Amino acid sequence: MPRPLVLFWAAPHRTALLDERLSEFCDTALLSDCNLDDRRRAAALIASSTGVNKAIGAETFAQLPNLSVVASRGAGANCFDLDAATAYGLPVLNNPGVAPDAVVEYVLATLPLVYRHLVEESRALEKGSELRQLRPQLAGKTVAVLGMGAIGRLVAARVQAAYDVAVTTWRPRRRPDVPAGVRVVGSLEELLAGCDALVVTLPLTDETTAMIGEHELSLLKPSAVVVNVSRGGIVDETALAARIAAGRLGGAAVDVFATEPVPADNPLLGLPNVFATPHCAGIATEARARLDSATADGVLCALAGVRPKRIANGVWPPRRRPAGFAYPVPAPA
Repeated sequence: MPRPLVLFWAAPHRTALLDERLSEFCDTALLSDCNLDDRRRAAALIASSTGVNKAIGAETFAQLPNLSVVASRGAGANCFDLDAATAYGLPVLNNPGVAPDAVVEYVLATLPLVYRHLVEESRALEKGSELRQLRPQLAGKTVAVLGMGAIGRLVAARVQAAYDVAVTTWRPRRRPDVPAGVRVVGSLEELLAGCDALVVTLPLTDETTAMIGEHELSLLKPSAVVVNVSRGGIVDETALAARIAAGRLGGAAVDVFATEPVPADNPLLGLPNVFATPHCAGIATEARARLDSATADGVLCALAGVRPKRIANGVWPPRRRPAGFAYPVPAPA
């Protein structure tokens, strides 16, 4: 019986651990290295949001006629076109809540960094001057967390204890069990107008795309800061940069961008109190190991006909799967 072939969309999506876990049961290859016969026998496709600015969809699926499942290595699934995958009968696997700690650490590290203008102080020092300006501290302020998934709830719980702040949120659609002490407000406008720092942890969907635009940013206090660890496209980067440059917002920490890799002319880059990073908040050794293991288990379970724990588009069973493939399903965590 031939082994199933698992493809990686691009080299950055292929890690040693993931390859090792999959290779025990499957053949693996990069999509770009495959000939027509390989594409015809491919059973699974793995990708991540890194370097994927247009969702992988029907055009690719049509070239892989025996595909059973597609999987995102990350928490989100926006590297795939969910509607196209559903139309093809493909479960889309992802890993929400598997490894939130690394992203939460990023939020806790950057909140005081930008709120107290320490980025600006550091850059001024590098240029030979010392600002040493009197700034308010974070303690006693209000942090708004927009998005109450695994990351948002952990941010809300930890930031209260770490910095003695009040935490608010709005419309926790899927997770009404917000952490103790978090106040739920009645509207997005109320959330924005009442906070000193906005932390965005939402998934990118049709509903959340461009959710924080010029109007929404105008509701924030001029001293407020934004921390975005969700996905590019949720916060209007041009509007955010313009308000910071004009002194109408305090600053921002941004780990996600509408276009990745980030172009050198992105308006947020180089602003005095903007801490910008290349979608690396979740890239920690331990977090990546958990995500890779979860991705491998999900793909292997799906190929064996066992429903994986996390399916972004709800499709199950897949339209087809490799005949005779078996996998010793791990015990529930």
